Amino acid sequence: MNNRWRWFGVRACGLVCGVVAIAALAAAASQAAEEEADFKIHEISLWGFDPTLDQANQLQHYPSVMPGMVDTDRSRAGAEGKVAPFSLMTFHGQGVKNLEIDLRVQSGRFVAHWPAGESKSGRLRWIDVNTSAEADKEGRVATVDAKHWFTAARQLDALYVQLGARMERFIIYDAEFKLDQPLQISGGADHYQVTNYSKTPLADVLIVAPEAGGRRIGRLALLPAKAVSAQKPTESKPTESKPDEKKPAETKPEGAPPEAKQPEEKKPVKETPKAEPSEEKKTEEKPAETKPAAAPQAAAPAAAANAGAPAAATPSTPNPPPAVKETAAAKQAAIEARAGPSVDVEMSAPLADGAAELSEARQSLADSLTQQGLTKAEVELFMERAAPAIFGAKEMIVVCRLPGDAVEERLPLVTYPAAIKTVRTAVLVLRNIDPKIKDDVQRLIANLGAADYAERETAEKRLGELGRLAVPALKEALKSSDAEVQFRAERLLLAQNEKVDGT
Repeated sequence: MNNRWRWFGVRACGLVCGVVAIAALAAAASQAAEEEADFKIHEISLWGFDPTLDQANQLQHYPSVMPGMVDTDRSRAGAEGKVAPFSLMTFHGQGVKNLEIDLRVQSGRFVAHWPAGESKSGRLRWIDVNTSAEADKEGRVATVDAKHWFTAARQLDALYVQLGARMERFIIYDAEFKLDQPLQISGGADHYQVTNYSKTPLADVLIVAPEAGGRRIGRLALLPAKAVSAQKPTESKPTESKPDEKKPAETKPEGAPPEAKQPEEKKPVKETPKAEPSEEKKTEEKPAETKPAAAPQAAAPAAAANAGAPAAATPSTPNPPPAVKETAAAKQAAIEARAGPSVDVEMSAPLADGAAELSEARQSLADSLTQQGLTKAEVELFMERAAPAIFGAKEMIVVCRLPGDAVEERLPLVTYPAAIKTVRTAVLVLRNIDPKIKDDVQRLIANLGAADYAERETAEKRLGELGRLAVPALKEALKSSDAEVQFRAERLLLAQNEKVDGT
């Protein structure tokens, strides 16, 4: 009997385990199906950047591309022909019910979004979104001017997006965020040297420089970042330092450049407190002079620390001005440290509007965007918005395309369920980057005192647009013997929150 009951027990246990295993597999399959759905996301962005500002798409310097029903803090005036930032997102493939879309912005904020989502503390969410191939009969489309580009966007071959009663064929948003200067140019006229300061290669680099006889252009398919061979050793050093984990103080110097390794290995421990080795030596060499101390070895570091405290404390009152200079110097040093190789770009002869080379440059950028995975219609819509700002600018601009990784780093995107594929890319338009801009500033300052009123007004407006680039020259202009130059220079400096004598 015992054996028989034991046999039934084993059989029952086996059946239960089998049922549990099948249920677990079904749950895992269901969860996998929920986590990923058969749809794709396409996103294309137009960003504006000015090296005189600390953020991309800065609110006061770029107009809005949104229609009137979209809330935004940007000015809606004068957007035609200018860089007007936006990010357009479309959905393709199978429709999804109750889709959740979550965007974050690194060191910035969302300025506008449509259909209206929930925005708070650098986070933008659309919850319970339904996407479908057919328009919902109950879905409402907001009224916009027939000439507004939203009308063309609603004709895209993409899934309909419904949020509550609102329906569109896209999601659009506008963000302002911190962005380090990605590239720098030098030289001029016939040739420019372009240097990549970003972490990633920059594609489709285009220089457009207006001249009296038209505009010159220079093109570069790919601008490499800092050599991978130079970056990899620093990334792989943690694995090299594993055997030395017992000596954490010695691991810090190993992060230094290879050239500095040999001298640092001789004195690794002395450099970890970030004190000057020479001072440590002095404290060790002067035990006889510090004989009043009971324990020379223990007292020496304490004496050095105490001696360093007054030195840091006494200049505390004049410290703020030097601190600002050190920060600027450190920032410039950090930029230089990540510089990639400089690449020479040959400029064309001056081209008239409508020239074949300009059309080729535009088509080349469009083809490159299509190759990223965007549809032809999406690219054409984007180019209709971006091309006037690129090829119609009255000042030099530099264009480059940022890869999806760079976009994701600044604006992380998460959806639930997840898309099977996400295409993200951004076209960055850089202004106030002309190497000759300093000469232009001097000419404009001279024009502040021009006999013609319109010329004075034009010069002041342009200097205002140059922002921080014009500040040093404007301060010098305060010493001008021309009262008109002084007055306008002072007004421009106050607009930049610069202190002027007597204010």
